[in-house]
Amino acid sequence: MPAAEGKGSRFLAITNLGNFAVGLNESGEPELLSPWMRAPDLRNTSSQGTSSQAKRENPNRDAASGPCNLLLHLQQKVAEPAPDSPMEIIVSWNVELPPGALLETAVRARVANRPTRFYSLGRWSAEPSSPHRHSIRDQADADGEVRTDVLLLHRPARCFQLRLRFGGMPPAATARVKFVGLCFSPPDGAGATAEAVPAARGRVLDVPTRSQLSYPGGGGWCSPTSLSMLLSYWAAKLQQPDLDWDVPRVAAGVHDPQWPGTGNWAFNVALAGSFPGMRACVTRLAAVEELEHWIAAGVPVAASVSYAVLQGRAREPDDGHLVVCVGFEQNGDVVLNDPGTTRRLRRSFSRADFATAWRCSGNTVYLIHPEAWPVPENRWGHW
Repeated sequence: MPAAEGKGSRFLAITNLGNFAVGLNESGEPELLSPWMRAPDLRNTSSQGTSSQAKRENPNRDAASGPCNLLLHLQQKVAEPAPDSPMEIIVSWNVELPPGALLETAVRARVANRPTRFYSLGRWSAEPSSPHRHSIRDQADADGEVRTDVLLLHRPARCFQLRLRFGGMPPAATARVKFVGLCFSPPDGAGATAEAVPAARGRVLDVPTRSQLSYPGGGGWCSPTSLSMLLSYWAAKLQQPDLDWDVPRVAAGVHDPQWPGTGNWAFNVALAGSFPGMRACVTRLAAVEELEHWIAAGVPVAASVSYAVLQGRAREPDDGHLVVCVGFEQNGDVVLNDPGTTRRLRRSFSRADFATAWRCSGNTVYLIHPEAWPVPENRWGHW
């Protein structure tokens, strides 16, 4: 395969929290605090199509056993990022919590040789009726701001630290943190080119179609409807009917009253990842070709697009929409399950139109699959 570019985002997957410090916060609640970890350099992200290159560019990542080498001695010299280059961080978590418990995930960064505040990326509970599940408003200062589920740093971080706080834990109960993922990217995303994947051409996965418009109040339910489709696909594939949640149940399970609505990216993957044996994260890919790799692996992918641009119109305010990529035509056009209609719930879209619409979200996707499922080679460090 000739050289290809995987620009823009970098992803850190954490499955081993052995290096995290365990303590209690000021309220006596348990918390886990990571060591300082080096942030990826988003200026130099080209690869030669090898996973070893991606690992060299992401020294915190150990795909086999988690972050066994996370500890970063701050006295070591760390290359200064380019000045005035914003960075976005999206955090995903997969955790099994006891009834009544919640998880608050927060990140701080080191910029200009000093730490920022901790920015909360939300308080999570898997219980549909929980009043504790919500994002945190009014987190903006000179260093950055939280936009519901995305932390925007006004300057790139040299390194960062992750904090997990657990509230409402019943006596003697335990929580299991299966996975934490952090996607780092420039705010405008980035494009890339690579060779097509022949195994994906002409392949369409048997993902059921569902419409958000079939339910009262479902006009804004594109994300939980897409998630419901993905869970139903895996329920059939794994013969696990407990995964097959209908749309209203998923919508209740991801609702964020502070947003308000059901489109919080992190909450959607947190619900999917709360099922035993499932892995779910938000990340940003570089090109449609990467989607082809996932389809070839038998994994459908939810993608965030501009709905107006996807339909051939100019971009409109608040036109974000989630669709499910289920396959590709022989000519490379993208086959989507579209929850935003009641007619032609599955249809093909021009590859170019889809790429343009997808780029409006920085090529954001939900990757949801069984933990043991064989996934594509991570050539560019995007998952």
